[in-house]
Amino acid sequence: MKNIIFLSADQHHFKAFSSSGNKYCKTPNLDRLKKQAVNFELSYSASPLSGPARGSWFSGMMPSENGVIDNLYGDIIRKDHPMLGEYLSQNSRYSNVYAGKWHVGDAPHMYNIRGFDVICTGINRDGIIGDASRSEERRVGKECRSRW
Repeated sequence: MKNIIFLSADQHHFKAFSSSGNKYCKTPNLDRLKKQAVNFELSYSASPLSGPARGSWFSGMMPSENGVIDNLYGDIIRKDHPMLGEYLSQNSRYSNVYAGKWHVGDAPHMYNIRGFDVICTGINRDGIIGDASRSEERRVGKECRSRW
């Protein structure tokens, strides 16, 4: 069974890689990963806002359907529709890890992303993994260190 790694960066244009011809960005590690991966260079985001875009990636629904319509804390993905992590947990042997910025919903939802076994979102869901170990939510930091 192959690993699935879904990488996303807010406001990261596909031409911001040296392998895409950018003379100013030096991205050897991302270039190597890009060479071995599926790339979505002609894709569409469901929203220009990070929270609704993430909500769409993980629910498979548009923001107007999944309930996450802006970046204000409190919008959570509808519970009556399975999320990507839940689908993978129920239909495969994957151990699901979410690391990085979440920005969908408010605590406790940021520490209970449905279908993920380990969740490392960092302080204020900013996604800086080093911050997760210093987070006020100690159980998240400990969980991240013990599993990785």
